[in-house]
Amino acid sequence: MMALSNVLYNHVPDARAARPSSVAAPVFTPILHDLHGAHIPVYLPTWMPHYQRRIYPTGGLDKHGHAYFVNLSTQPRAADASLAFWLIADMGAGDTTGRRISLGHGIIGILNQHTGGNEGPTLSWRRGTVGYQIGAMANDHQLIRAARSMVRVSV
Repeated sequence: MMALSNVLYNHVPDARAARPSSVAAPVFTPILHDLHGAHIPVYLPTWMPHYQRRIYPTGGLDKHGHAYFVNLSTQPRAADASLAFWLIADMGAGDTTGRRISLGHGIIGILNQHTGGNEGPTLSWRRGTVGYQIGAMANDHQLIRAARSMVRVSV
């Protein structure tokens, strides 16, 4: 019997076999050193929507390098209300219900709409054993475009 995550996320081979690239969107350059030492593949978007305000990137490792996070905030000290974009990657599961979206290369993401508060849509998918989830104060189209532009980066 297939594992539930394989059905939901259209399991693909381990991403560590992918060739690293370093062409992530320039907004991420200041935080690449904060992701150094990650024990999981680091993926970042090459495309991001244009923000009308200055963006402050933050990022770091969690779970002894087996997880990482990236935030783009409209304020110097990131707070949930000021997040323009966020990304979490770890060995966790992510969302399992929502609208299925093809992200290319056989990867299926799960898009969720959140109503109320400051949350925009979220998009979750798996590459090998790693779950990725992104969210943004953006529309569905922009979030999907950012997810489809993800590349593995060297840190």
